[in-house]
Amino acid sequence: MKHLKHIANWTIWTLVGLYVLLLILVHLPSVQARLGSKVADVLRRKLGTEVSIGRIDVGFLNRLIIDDVLISDTAGCDLLKAGRLTARIELLPLLDGRVAISSAQVFGAHVSVYRTDSLSPMNCQFVFDALSSADSPSQPALDLRINSLIIRHSSVSYDRRDAPPTPGIINPDHIDVSDISAHIVLRALRPDSLNINIKRLAFREQSGLNVQRLALRL
Repeated sequence: MKHLKHIANWTIWTLVGLYVLLLILVHLPSVQARLGSKVADVLRRKLGTEVSIGRIDVGFLNRLIIDDVLISDTAGCDLLKAGRLTARIELLPLLDGRVAISSAQVFGAHVSVYRTDSLSPMNCQFVFDALSSADSPSQPALDLRINSLIIRHSSVSYDRRDAPPTPGIINPDHIDVSDISAHIVLRALRPDSLNINIKRLAFREQSGLNVQRLALRL
């Protein structure tokens, strides 16, 4: 019995020591930069375009902090730039093929979408194609939930490059939304359903439209 107790104690303290060592390693700047490079390589192969990540910090309680994200489109133009992305991921739903995020924050994100003309695809179409393509028939379908999503100091622009601009007038062919501030609850996102609650959304549009508080459920 004493031998079993000794083995159990040794095993527990070994696992605790390895966990603490792992936490120390992932907080080293060199390890964070290396981890960011590895994840960028995976995304680069998946999307087929240039992707760079400054660093990834794995914090306590399954929290991820990702800094300096850049994703280019197939023409080499910036599609997404983000200063910081953070998320706290729940582990148990992953066993069932579901992604549940208890909280997420997006700071300083800038998305630039465009199309050459009315017949050409948007420059972000390759992202949707890559995410919707299954590597195997057994790959689980998208099942995402975010209990709280906070967005600050972000912007989104869309341009149809062959359409003439209309300064001072809202134009669906030229949209430039800045100063985005939002609190969103994504209850479910699946291939056949969407349940979203936008608790607060504020932004400015280049035409002069200034929305200070918008709320809706879909």
